[in-house]
Amino acid sequence: MKNSRGHLQESRRGCQLVSRRGQRRKSSQSTRAHAPSKRPPNENVGSKTGATNMNLNTQLDRQRLTGFMTYTMVPIFTGGEAGSPQGSGGMYDVVVSLGVPGLGMYLADVDFNVASTSGDSQIIFNGADLAVTITGTDQNISVTLHQNVEGRLAQVRLSVNSESFLATERFAHDIVMPLISRIAFETDTALDVRTTLITERRTGIQSISGTVLGKPAVIGRIQGPMTQELRPFLASYREGLSVNSVPYQVLAFWKVIEGVSSFHLNRVRRKNANQAQVADPDGHKIPQSLDDLLGQDDWIRACFAPYLGKTFGDVRTEMKEPIRDAVAHIVPRFDFRSTDVFDDLHLCRSVLPVLRYMARVLIEAEITSLGI
Repeated sequence: MKNSRGHLQESRRGCQLVSRRGQRRKSSQSTRAHAPSKRPPNENVGSKTGATNMNLNTQLDRQRLTGFMTYTMVPIFTGGEAGSPQGSGGMYDVVVSLGVPGLGMYLADVDFNVASTSGDSQIIFNGADLAVTITGTDQNISVTLHQNVEGRLAQVRLSVNSESFLATERFAHDIVMPLISRIAFETDTALDVRTTLITERRTGIQSISGTVLGKPAVIGRIQGPMTQELRPFLASYREGLSVNSVPYQVLAFWKVIEGVSSFHLNRVRRKNANQAQVADPDGHKIPQSLDDLLGQDDWIRACFAPYLGKTFGDVRTEMKEPIRDAVAHIVPRFDFRSTDVFDDLHLCRSVLPVLRYMARVLIEAEITSLGI
């Protein structure tokens, strides 16, 4: 984990901003912290916890592609030690802000203060905030459903005694997401999480997770034929880039990889002696070294580590049962993947860069073979 090179400093206290793509167990990429607001920081310091309430709005150094990120703000007190970005044993407060899928679900900047009060949905409250007790775990967990000023469900809040930010996020995810799924079913209304804000009470360290908008891309000339075979591959790749559901991104890129291989078999069967040899898409290889993955952040490069030097065919075989089949099917006594399970979602995020790379290489090879 790398500390940020940028610091927000003031006369009595400051903060470090640490950014991570994916989850905290992976290595990170630093981001610069800026303070566009000219208002003085709020110096309300809790007498028991020493937590800092600062007005922190951060302009992001965006990654190339839209993707999931976690940012951690570490207060620094004059004459005292800052806590660890990983967190430590104690109480954590969790605020899960909800959103309407397809409507403002991506983050263009990080505002810890806004994240603590934001959230929206198409689900209307009848009355005050609602307390819910969740049983069936090692302990009964109390969560609170909060409404916004318009009277719509906006947040799920809970407090957790945990050992770290990662453990807190895992526990909160596995508690809150099944509840959100049940609410979506009961109301028959689309509902998803926009951000998760976690605060360590003892130190005032905060982390915020969400899908961060990628950098704008420049388009060049587009010319050449469009074949019936190429069209579904491009459509699936676009869906993989566009949908804000990691398992469906996995399936979209997998459709490209699987589809190109199937089309290859058909071409081989109908090939005659006068045709050139058809290249086998399964013969493509993942780069041999992480140094060959230029322009990628540390977390994405780490995702490639288990597959370096392997052929696309080997990777496809290795991922078929635990990824492709487990995401696509819900079968009794089968190890399927669910977005309501933190570790399942993390596993899907960790293979997503590899699948996107494979799908893009195969489409580029298709385009090259057509002379486009």
